[in-house]
Amino acid sequence: MKTRLLWMPACLVVCAAACAAAPPAAEAQGYAPEELFSLEVGQADQQLGIWVSPNPEKPEGPAEGPIDLAIGADGSVYIADRMNHCVKRFDQQGNFIMRTQGDLENINYIAVDRDTGSVYALGGAGANILCKFAADGGLLWQLDLREEGGQLWGGGGALSTGPGGVICIEQRGDTIGRLAVLDAEGHFLGVREGRACTPTGRVLSFAPVPGEKLSVQVYVSDFQGRALGAYQTLPVPARFSLFQGVEGRPSYESLDDADYLYLRALGTSPYRVQLSPGPAGLTIASDIIVTRYDPSGRPVAHMRFPGSPYHFGDPVTVDGAGNIYHLTYEENRVHVIRYRLGGGAEGLQVIREMPTMAARGRVYVPLRLVAEHQGMKLRWSPKSRQVSVSAGKAGRGVPLGRFRVGDAGVRLHYGRVWVSSAVCRELGIALKTDKKRQVAYLQRFAGRRVVLTPR
Repeated sequence: MKTRLLWMPACLVVCAAACAAAPPAAEAQGYAPEELFSLEVGQADQQLGIWVSPNPEKPEGPAEGPIDLAIGADGSVYIADRMNHCVKRFDQQGNFIMRTQGDLENINYIAVDRDTGSVYALGGAGANILCKFAADGGLLWQLDLREEGGQLWGGGGALSTGPGGVICIEQRGDTIGRLAVLDAEGHFLGVREGRACTPTGRVLSFAPVPGEKLSVQVYVSDFQGRALGAYQTLPVPARFSLFQGVEGRPSYESLDDADYLYLRALGTSPYRVQLSPGPAGLTIASDIIVTRYDPSGRPVAHMRFPGSPYHFGDPVTVDGAGNIYHLTYEENRVHVIRYRLGGGAEGLQVIREMPTMAARGRVYVPLRLVAEHQGMKLRWSPKSRQVSVSAGKAGRGVPLGRFRVGDAGVRLHYGRVWVSSAVCRELGIALKTDKKRQVAYLQRFAGRRVVLTPR
């Protein structure tokens, strides 16, 4: 394929206007969790593929299912159905609209062109096959990234779209940040510095901040390489942070139409999901943490999504209006949850979503996650199948309750104790759920007492 090099490296500088003006007072727009829809597991058009270990007491490995999703201009939801080797589109009520033609195995990333509805998908054994599909799902072209004369690498990372059908592919494992840029016909335009492009014509680059693991320097430019501004993201105050056990620096998640930035980090979960059989098998233990920053770099919303027991990959995305979408699944259903951006609350909003399991008309959450969030201690007796909950330090804590597996609202699943919201109430914990009882979460607001000052 003939290439055209239209991109020149550009040195991004700090926007003088952004640095000179004092940023306004931080305000948080409250997020309201709601389940948009859920789908059964299967191979039909209106279902999604997923594999779960047949023995939940001795899991053979993590669940395998959709690990990426994207939101269209009309709010429709595109899901990378990697078990059925296609991308499926649904409206916000869960009605099936289309599926892409052909088989693309191991779909890792997807993106949607806001103007045309075209779908990009990156898959293949080495994340090296890039496909473009029309809005009706028909295959338009397919490109092997390894056949570009060495100008593209052997495998790509996250996809993002720019104006005019431009597609940007992040280089995996690159600490500086490089993007391969292709036009709407799949012609290679060149490589430039950056982590992602946006439909509004912006290119984002990040740089580490010495001594600040959880802060990054953000540079914004246009598609011609002209600097539009720069700022440093401020850390979330420690008393409201969900960053316990962070693995690596934050990475790009999204930039909405109001230029609010969403950074994602991985945090160690207290649960380890086994990747291979046997006592010495490989394990994974990462949650997904998303922080929303205003255009001056101050955090206004901070969320943590569970990476276990079922979640695997990065099934979180943001639309242009700033709504956050999260995909989660269990043995026989896949749930699409929207955190709808509302208005109104001052201070920093902190939300921790809980993995849920529905059984006999109740919703259950892992007791250990709830206890960790509230600073409680647990003691488990395998012989009696009983768990004791206390407040304060281990051995000197105040007893709060004892629960036995098999009691009302207490279940053992995937080797851990799950409890209902009624059991949480006995412990003095208000576990919030939506009216469909598919979403469970704990939330706090920083309120007026927290003052976030710019550096």
